[in-house]
Amino acid sequence: MTMQDLPSPALGEEQEQVWMEEAPVPKERKRPIGVSVLAILNVVGSLLLMLAAFGAGGIFSEAEAAGAAGAFFGLLAVASLIVAIGLWRLRNWARITAIILYTLSAILGLVSIAQGDIGGLIQLIVAGNIAAYLCRGHVREAFSLQPR
Repeated sequence: MTMQDLPSPALGEEQEQVWMEEAPVPKERKRPIGVSVLAILNVVGSLLLMLAAFGAGGIFSEAEAAGAAGAFFGLLAVASLIVAIGLWRLRNWARITAIILYTLSAILGLVSIAQGDIGGLIQLIVAGNIAAYLCRGHVREAFSLQPR
């Protein structure tokens, strides 16, 4: 006996058809591998910033400067960790924040090049490519699907 053979006493023919149709299966959110790598690298960067926050006292001779630098690095560490978690969870606000920050980093790379620091070229290439990657279609789509 199949489902079609079973009687449905209270349903009309139209309602019976709707009852028998399967509900659409929601599209599963799949995190692109590049986003996973960026999230992990942001966690590593956050840990390094936290180490810099605690080690800032050895860099500066004045206590106020060391405290301010430590607080600044600590805030950057927390912000980096929040963005990493948002990227891992495919939150669009984290993708947009990362695009803005990596674009600013690429601009700072250009400024470094203009000041004669050739190391800014690496910063420009890496940060620019990451920002461009986060704007690609399949990445945007992964962040745009509604969370379950």
